[in-house]
Amino acid sequence: MEVHEITGYRPGTYVEREILKKDGHTKARSVGPLEDRIEGALGWFDRSYRNVIEEGQWRKHPSFEEYGAMMVPYIEDLLPELAPSLAQRYGRTPGVIAHGQANWPLK
Repeated sequence: MEVHEITGYRPGTYVEREILKKDGHTKARSVGPLEDRIEGALGWFDRSYRNVIEEGQWRKHPSFEEYGAMMVPYIEDLLPELAPSLAQRYGRTPGVIAHGQANWPLK
């Protein structure tokens, strides 16, 4: 509740996040519009943010835009056709999120 009051953002429940993850993978791999595919690929943000909220470290989590740049190296392997558009939009920040992971690491 504190996060929602301060930021206006409320991560979904576990069930909502799992649905978002499933739908995100489907969207990202679809032949639909680029914007829909990008939205699907970045659906991981909600899960990552929720994890740090549970640890009481939500103020340290990167913004959506920073997170997007951190995910580009992973997306280059997972969804190479989306990576150039994401890198152009958010930049590319390698070495923060471990390969194969989608959660920003607590430090």
